[in-house]
Amino acid sequence: MNLTKPGIGFWEKAGFIFLCMAVFLMPFPRSWTLYPLGLAMATGLVLWTTDFKNLIKSLILRKWLILPLVSYFLVIFLNFLFRNPKWSFIEGYFMFLLVPLFLFPIFISEYFDKRSEIFGVMYISGIIIIFFFELAVAATGTTLIPHNSAEISFDPESFSSPFISQRLSFIEHPTYLGLKTLFALSLLIISLMETIEKKAWIVALSAVLLSYIYLLSSRTIYLACGLLVAYFIVLYLKGRKARFTALIILPVMAVAVFWITCVNPRTKAKFDAIKQRYAVQKLSFKDLDPRLTSWLTASDLIKRNPVLGVGLDSRNILASEYQKNGYHNEASLRLNAHNQFLETQMALGMPGTVLLLLILVAPLVFTGFLRSKYLYYAFLLVVLATFMFESVLERQWGIMFFTVFYCYLVTKPGENN
Repeated sequence: MNLTKPGIGFWEKAGFIFLCMAVFLMPFPRSWTLYPLGLAMATGLVLWTTDFKNLIKSLILRKWLILPLVSYFLVIFLNFLFRNPKWSFIEGYFMFLLVPLFLFPIFISEYFDKRSEIFGVMYISGIIIIFFFELAVAATGTTLIPHNSAEISFDPESFSSPFISQRLSFIEHPTYLGLKTLFALSLLIISLMETIEKKAWIVALSAVLLSYIYLLSSRTIYLACGLLVAYFIVLYLKGRKARFTALIILPVMAVAVFWITCVNPRTKAKFDAIKQRYAVQKLSFKDLDPRLTSWLTASDLIKRNPVLGVGLDSRNILASEYQKNGYHNEASLRLNAHNQFLETQMALGMPGTVLLLLILVAPLVFTGFLRSKYLYYAFLLVVLATFMFESVLERQWGIMFFTVFYCYLVTKPGENN
């Protein structure tokens, strides 16, 4: 990119600062992040107007990495126009359009590339500050309104202990916060493997993040964390030894994750509640866990609408199915499919599913544009594990995290930028 053109350097610096502020605030209340993110997008728009020719060439080079995100939004927008004309159905999905296009000039700039370590430090700092803040709130017994009061009623353990899940994730759902924490852990471990300096600090901060993950008490994040640790162990060893180690480490990590899940008071309470309900009510397989109910009910809807899906009103349609089948609690909570692939197929049909798979797989093909292929593999591993148990891209929290860091990872400047 031509940095000698008047004004470009200033706007790149401004965009970098706003973007650093946005990722720092990402674990804070959602609205806090939207302001600096919006300002970063505004600077990106200015850069488009001042250096359009070079930027469009760079975008064309990365068309298979950026355009699938935009196309995913277009499929959603077509559903909005022709099937569900309600603004609330589409508002959060604009991130799939705005982030890859408007932040592209900032991510692709040499200024950002030289200071990308600061970007990562700001993100990790935000996660750690939130952890210590929530830890202080729990320790002092301060009562704050949680992000989701419905979950607390299910888990009485969250009242009796100050250091259980809800008191440590009252700003955001523990699974989403855990997803962000795991990516921060990935950044630290990659740094540990690539640098000989500050290793003690990196190890200490990694231990802090692992403690946070344990206290968040999300079974999904425990599974993702186990896979991530196994991946980094195998990556560190490399070669034949790594392939042999993988055969051993994966079952070991599976046992470790199961043990930690059973030891943690909150996750143990959930398992005990399921066992008790099964013993008393003789539940069917579909009734064992709300996630199973969601998966199977969503699958039934998919079978009836395999090509184009049911549209953006899928959550209300799914709630109607719950009601019809006698799952009144799930219907009242309007539970989503709790699986991103099922959610996308149910709402958008085959076009949405194909594009979602293309978004995830394309960076594995075009690795030359990745800032770090090992970091992208870690990101993909964590995202896939979370996608299996949560509809991450149905909430603005999840969309914001996914689009920002996906675009960050796939926009390494090349020789021709």
